[in-house]
Order: sequence, then structure tokens, then C-alpha cells
Amino acid sequence: TNYASDTTGVTARNTVLGSKFDQFFTKKSYWYVSEDLLTDEFQDLDLRSTTGAGIAYQFMDTDTLTLTGEIGAAYVTEDFIVNPNDTNTSARAAGELKWTIGTAVILDKLEILPSLEDDSYLLRNEATLTNKLGAGWSLKLSNIVQHDSDPVAGVKKTDVTWIVALQFAF
Repeated sequence: TNYASDTTGVTARNTVLGSKFDQFFTKKSYWYVSEDLLTDEFQDLDLRSTTGAGIAYQFMDTDTLTLTGEIGAAYVTEDFIVNPNDTNTSARAAGELKWTIGTAVILDKLEILPSLEDDSYLLRNEATLTNKLGAGWSLKLSNIVQHDSDPVAGVKKTDVTWIVALQFAF
């Protein structure tokens, strides 16, 4: 959940929830099923549900560096607050890079959902830098870019969010 406000009022309010099950069928290849949910009143989204399945490959997996790629299909349902609802079938391509350098972890997740019904697409990139501070505490800096090539009326194509957070792991 992301919430922000300033003297003019609420400037951001969204929630992202994701779930994925995967199963390796070779040492580096696996299949997956996933479900992602997004609410964002500033994108007019009461709920976007993305249900997907596909195959993936783990290009690199060491103690300090992992790189994976996924390809598959997805069904996207968008329930809007004001605008008419929409559904479409999409292809799905995603990648994840995780690099550990000492006490810091750089994580980049990229997902693109090109529609199979028209020339529109959704893109989400989340890049984070997390550094352990000690005693379970970490400092996290995130940049999230969401792009909708064909947004509904009144909504910007690209939304950029910066987050600075203090995390505790137990």
C-alpha cells in the first residue's frame, strides 16, 4: 500500500498484491501461475486483476546474482471507478534481476503485458535498493514506473512513484 498527501490533499493511494506459484521441471526451467491485484484511485482503478500462466528460465543463480525471465499469457480485468470496465487477453513477458553487494541488494522487476486484441500494452518496472542497517532494520529506496499505452479518459499514461522506507525483518 502506498499513501501520500501534502497541503493540497491526498496525492497517492494505491495497493498492489501479488501471488505466484512456480514449479521447476528442469534445473533451470519452471512453469508458473500468478495473480496480481492493483487498486489506484488516481488511475481510476477500483481493481485491476491480472491472472497469468507461463514458463520461465533461470539464466543465472549464484549467491550474489540471480536473473530470471518469464513468458506466458494473461487475462486482464479492469474495473474502473468512473469509466467503463474493460477486459483483454495479453501476452506476458517479465524479468527479474537481483544483485547482492555486501549488505546491499539491488532488485529490478520488469513486466510487460501487450494486448493480443489491439496494440495497447501495460508496463510495470520496480527497481529497489535495500541496505541492511543492523538488528533487523533496512533502508529501502524504490522507484516504480507504471505505463498504460492507452489509458482511460482523464488518466496519465505514465505514473512514477518514489518510496523511501525503513523496514524491519523478523
